[in-house]
Parts: sequence; structure tokens; C-alpha cells
Amino acid sequence: MSETPQSEDVQEVVEEWQQLYAWAEEQLEASRPPMRRGVLVAVIAASILLFVGSSFGLKEYYFEPLEATRQAEATARVIALQITAAAQATAQAATATARALELREKAAATAIAQAATATQQAVNLQATATAQAEAQAATATQQAIELRATAVAQGCAASDRYSLSVGEPSRFPTPGAIYVIGNPPFAVRATWVVTNTGECAWEEVRLRPEGGGELIPVLQGERVEPGQVVEISVPFAFSGGQDVEGVRDVEGEWVLVVRNPLGGDHVLFEQPHLRLVVEGWVIAVTPTPTFTPTFTPTFTPTPTPTPTLTPTPEPEPTETPTSEPEPTEEPTSEPEPTERPTSEPEPTERPTSEPEPTE
Repeated sequence: MSETPQSEDVQEVVEEWQQLYAWAEEQLEASRPPMRRGVLVAVIAASILLFVGSSFGLKEYYFEPLEATRQAEATARVIALQITAAAQATAQAATATARALELREKAAATAIAQAATATQQAVNLQATATAQAEAQAATATQQAIELRATAVAQGCAASDRYSLSVGEPSRFPTPGAIYVIGNPPFAVRATWVVTNTGECAWEEVRLRPEGGGELIPVLQGERVEPGQVVEISVPFAFSGGQDVEGVRDVEGEWVLVVRNPLGGDHVLFEQPHLRLVVEGWVIAVTPTPTFTPTFTPTFTPTPTPTPTLTPTPEPEPTETPTSEPEPTEEPTSEPEPTERPTSEPEPTERPTSEPEPTE
């Protein structure tokens, strides 16, 4: 701190007083034996006065400014201490706030992680419960299907659970079809519309001739449910020669055979049969020969010139005394043309009679 003018004056007074006091002591020592008592008293009094006067000056110019300086320093120290305490408090508050924020962030992160873990666990539990419920439902459904299939199979083991209706057959080709011997054979078949009117499905449907024989597979690979309508066809084959007995007059009857769910066959004798009666379905004929006409060249007649008739001069009559003779002119007949007309040749085509059917 820099010194003020008042401080300098006080310092000078103090120094003069000290010098004076030192000089007084020297004089006292020097004059002690011979000095008189009055002089000593005077010196002492003067010193006291000087001290008192200088005390007031010291108080005004030294001690009071010094006290003010001390108070200012104390105030500055207090302010510095307050500032330091405020800074420390601010720093501590900032540290505490940062710590609180850090703890809060950690707590929030921990809470979020715990919530995410709980959510994932809940999702996993829900997924597991859903999967278990679906598996249980699928198992129950499969068991119900199996139980129903078993019940149906056991019920379909009886023949009275099967029934059908049969419509009139359609025939291809239409009866009376002509087959020319020597040509490739064509398809011949009869088709019935059949309805499953029973309570059980049909599997491996076959036809058995009513008089016995090999089973004819039809509807291969198909399953006919109750109420379903299907078409069942029976083919008829022939060799293509003169032998058309198998497709000319046809009469037959077939019985439906189905496989039940337990693996057994049901021959439905009691149900309507597939019947077919047709006469003259296919008729064989011999081929008609092809006629090739022969062309005869046409005769072109040559024209014959027509003869020219020359008249005979009439003779003059001779005058005689005799009676007048009558003229003997003979009429000349007109010659006929010698052209001979050519007759048109007749065609040599021989009509072919329509062949009679060979039975």
C-alpha cells in the first residue's frame, strides 16, 4: 500500500520526538552531577509537553490513518474471504449439481435399462405364452380332427352310410355312327353323371361288371365328398377291322366299388347301377370304289358342198299341123344334202349302287 502525505508528516514528527528524547537523555546524563535540579525539571516538563503535543499529532496523522488502513485491510480480507467462500460454495454447488446430474443420469440410464429389460422379458414371456397357446390350440385342433376322422372312419365302415344317384348315360358317338373298314378306329365311350348322396366320402372309385370280371378304375386320385357330382366314363374299344361287335350292339351293367377310410371295399349292390343298352351304336361299311371317268374325243363333221341345180332350157314348140302337144317338162327334184350328223357319244360311266351294310 503506498504512503499518504499525512503518514509522512506523522513519521517525521515521531522521528523528531525520538531525536529530542535522545538529546534530553544525553543532556541529563551529561549534566547529572553538576546540573541543577530546576534545569532537570524544566527539561522534563518540556519533554512532557513535547510528548503530549506530538501525541495529538500522532493520533491525528498516524494512528487514525493506520486504523483506517487496518479496517480497510480487514474489510478487504473479509470481502476476500466472502468471495473465496462464495467461490468455494459455488464450486461445491457446481460439483454437487454435476454429481447430482451424474447420479440422476445414471439412475435414469439404470431405470431405462431396467425398463427395457422388463419390457423385453414381458415381450419374451408374451411370445412364449402366445407360442404355447398356439401350439396347444394346434394340438387340440389336430386331436379334434383325428377324433373326428376316427369317428367318421368308424361310422363309414358300414355300407349303409353310402348312397348315390345315377343319371341317364350320354353316348359318344351318337348311335348309328358309320365306321368305314380300313380307317383308323375312333373313341367310343359312355358317360354317367353320378352324385354322392351318402354321408361318407368315396376314395379309389372303381366299377365292377354286374356279371363279374376285372374292376375298372375310374376317377383315379380323386376323392368324392358327400354331395359332390362327378362324371364317370366307360370306354369301349374295337380293333378297327370288320369286327365291331363290341361297339355295335352294347348292353352292360356296372356296380360302384369304393374304398372306406379303414381300408376296406364297399361293393354298392343295393345302390343304383350304371346301365347301358344301345343297338346299332357303330355300323361298319366297306369302302366305296372311286370311279374315274374316261373322256372320248369328240368328232367334228366336215361340211359337204351343196349341189347346184341347173335348169334345162325349155324347147320351143314346132309348128305342125297336128294338134298342139302338151309340154313334157319333168320337174327335177331337189337333191338332199349328203351330210351325216354325228351322234353324241354316251358316257361310259357305270353307276355304282350303294353298298348294303354288312352285319
